Amino acid sequence: MVTSLFAGTVALTGLAASQELPPLSEAPAGTIFSQVQRGGNADDTERIGLIKRGNSENFLYNPSTDRTTLDEGDVLVVRGGAQRFLVTADSARTYSGSAGFAGPGATVFQGEQDTSAVGFNTETLVGVENGGAEGETLDLNQAIPRNQDTGIYSDTGARDGNTLTIQEPRVSRFEVLNQNGERIDAGGSIEEDEFVIVRADTNFLAAERAEIKLVDPASGGAITDGLLSIDEAREQFGDRPVFDEIEDDAGNELSDRSLGKEGDPDGLDRSLFNPNIAPADTIVLVQDLSSVEKAGDYEYEVISEDDEPFGDLDVRETTELTIASSDDPVLNFVAENRSIVQGEFAEYEIDRSTAGDYHVVALSADDLRTRPSGDTDVGAVTDVFREFNDGGFLSGVLVNTGDGELVAVLEDGRVFSNGEDVTDEFPELANGTVPGGDIEDVFTLVEIDSDGLGISQLDTGRLDDSSIDLNLYDGFPNPTEAVADYETNDGDDDTDEVTFSVAEATEGLAITSPGAAYVAGDDIDVEGTADPALDAVSVYARDDGDWELIEELDRVSVDADGTWDESDVTLSELSDVLRVPGTYRIGVIDFEDADVNGDGQADATLETSDFSTGTSVQRGLRVTDQALDGQMVTYNGQVAVEDATINVSGVAPGADEVVVIFVGDRGGIVVNTDSVDDEDVFDNEDTDLADANGTLEEGTTRGFIISPARDGVFGGENERSPNAFVSYVRGLEARGLTQSQAVELIRQASVDDDGSDDLLVETEFEITDADTVIDNVYAEGADGNASGIQPIALGETMVIEGTTNLRPDDNTIVLEMIRGPSAESFDVGIAEDWGTDGTWSATVPVPSDAEAGTYALRADDGETITTVNVEIVEQREEETTDEPTEETEEPTTTATAEPTSEEPTPTPEPTPEPTTTDTESPGFGIAVALVALIAAALLAMRRR
Repeated sequence: MVTSLFAGTVALTGLAASQELPPLSEAPAGTIFSQVQRGGNADDTERIGLIKRGNSENFLYNPSTDRTTLDEGDVLVVRGGAQRFLVTADSARTYSGSAGFAGPGATVFQGEQDTSAVGFNTETLVGVENGGAEGETLDLNQAIPRNQDTGIYSDTGARDGNTLTIQEPRVSRFEVLNQNGERIDAGGSIEEDEFVIVRADTNFLAAERAEIKLVDPASGGAITDGLLSIDEAREQFGDRPVFDEIEDDAGNELSDRSLGKEGDPDGLDRSLFNPNIAPADTIVLVQDLSSVEKAGDYEYEVISEDDEPFGDLDVRETTELTIASSDDPVLNFVAENRSIVQGEFAEYEIDRSTAGDYHVVALSADDLRTRPSGDTDVGAVTDVFREFNDGGFLSGVLVNTGDGELVAVLEDGRVFSNGEDVTDEFPELANGTVPGGDIEDVFTLVEIDSDGLGISQLDTGRLDDSSIDLNLYDGFPNPTEAVADYETNDGDDDTDEVTFSVAEATEGLAITSPGAAYVAGDDIDVEGTADPALDAVSVYARDDGDWELIEELDRVSVDADGTWDESDVTLSELSDVLRVPGTYRIGVIDFEDADVNGDGQADATLETSDFSTGTSVQRGLRVTDQALDGQMVTYNGQVAVEDATINVSGVAPGADEVVVIFVGDRGGIVVNTDSVDDEDVFDNEDTDLADANGTLEEGTTRGFIISPARDGVFGGENERSPNAFVSYVRGLEARGLTQSQAVELIRQASVDDDGSDDLLVETEFEITDADTVIDNVYAEGADGNASGIQPIALGETMVIEGTTNLRPDDNTIVLEMIRGPSAESFDVGIAEDWGTDGTWSATVPVPSDAEAGTYALRADDGETITTVNVEIVEQREEETTDEPTEETEEPTTTATAEPTSEEPTPTPEPTPEPTTTDTESPGFGIAVALVALIAAALLAMRRR
């Protein structure tokens, strides 16, 4: 329990307990400024702290000296407290056990007992504001409860009073180090012929002892065999860097004094500790595991130790480890005794080794897929070993210097011979480049991790398709020693070896695009499949000689799903072989096999033998010239001025775009360009027949679709780029050329130029006013009377046919009876779809209750109106089938019955167009004809 010593309880040297304490230098003799160090048995009166002897200067009291008691006038500084309190030396000396004094400013721990509190004005302290225990109380007459709130307490409830801090006792670091100073992870392994250093940081040594033990979980007993001091460990295992590290960590003042109770069977009398009272005190245990009777699973524990199983403070931390049999390290390989496919990343594992050790893993240079030759970069030739785990990665080669001597050359340029660094003696090797033909072995260094395993990978894509031996060599604490030992034994004294086979990854290798044929100039996706084990492939083409690499396809990555592709490739531009039409070979090969010269790049050319012996496939490819097919959609051979656009479409395999040109009747020119899509199609439904100069003049128009074809330029000897060609054609209009002159110059600049491979499609059509006419009116089912304007009987369905030059997408023809005895009883007919011949049709039922008589039928397309007279009769006379002459007379009879101003005509001739437009003005037929002649003359004028 905590005994509270305040004014009146202990005789103070001339000072009241509440007085301000004097500076250390002014303290009278017999004054102590601290609690005593707790620990040891009841007869142990050793003390630790800053001691003042009379008026002499301060010094650090060391328990290992001959001073074991305190004399009158000695002064000891309070642990961590700025506020000092006074107690007589006799009181300190007579207080026994592991107890001590705690005064203002001191720190005590949850669960702490047998501590006397001195220098406080009350027996109950209160948690201060924002101190972590605000509002809580602490009874100084009781042991500190294990669940006491941590924080700052004061006898006034404020920070300006006498304060005491409560902390949680804890172990902030607990780790096991092997003889290399490497941390062993919980559950890790360590060899039985090694020693370990167990290190723990605690914050409670000022209050209670601490112990580290090796415990056998099966029996629960502690194993004290093999405990060593640092000096003994140095003598037995040599002076290792880890010893200096531990001494620096634990402090300069070390003691071999036990932290355990004297006489306890579990007392560890060789523990080391830092005597300085600090927030984290380090205790260390050194143990030789060869003294442990058997290998197996164990745990180290650190505990607080004072009477109870885990002391008053109830602190215990553990970490598990396996003490393994000290057999030689082994190499475990996933592919051992089986065949793997070139390109796989094959994992191997080094077991039964020491964490922090480095092992050389090596294979013969003859086992590489490409045997090194010429000047070879060490880093490149050792790429067979993958940089797999975190940390440094270092590889090298074993080189024959020509006189039978083997030297090891690391990729960083260091050279080793006979176990020594001889870099200066081999300047020609120190740049990391060696004669490839002199390389005997390639090797890498693998570091053993804290779990006792060293794991890495091989890139089997860089190995030959044969049987491979992989060799493991002894481990050493640093890479230099490991390489030196390997080189000294010329790579012969291996510890373990595994054998595996590598097979070619030909299964699944294919080119799926292009297919059997390719159009020169076409942009395509080059695609294929491969074994996912392959890292990348290279694509080649061949005529009669060697295989030639296709640019941009030198290294195409293989995806995890076993596919590879390169988008938007113009093979004819990237390969001289595929530049001209013909029949060739195209092939794909594993990138590693394409790098015959070993420079890390696919070779520009491969001999047929190199290509065939590598992992490769090939097939035929026919390169064809470009083609052009196109059309300009007209209706009845015409384009209406009112539409002012035309549908231009077609296919142009291999081309990026085509140029569309229209030359008008009087030499006017309109030029457009249309892009060709990935399907080789161009399609512009609304190609303009107008530009900034206006719409082309009415009359005969000549249209051209022109492709620059395979060479990508217009013309031959006088070649022009597509943009230059368009500018040239547009400039022709300003020269006042006739239509035939303009056409001749356009052809001369393209298809008719010497050496040109341009392609051209020409169409001729008329630009004229909108024109819709009614050609035939007859009764549905009257097949013998389906020409001309025929009479229709009541109750029959009237079929109306005609022609137009308007586009169906943008226009509709409305058919309506506008005059007649019962015109209002007829439905309206609609024609909204027709072919390029301009022929349209519609049906209108004739009401059975309509009156017979002559009716005017109107066709209105929104631009023009035309009408014809139709006879509706009570009953239509059936024509006999054996008199074909009568059928030809029917349209004549019908036509003569109509007014001449209507000018119905059964044949869709261009000349009646203006006539049908004005058919709603009976009696003016001759005048209309004259107007048509005048209009034709005006249309012949050049567009303005």
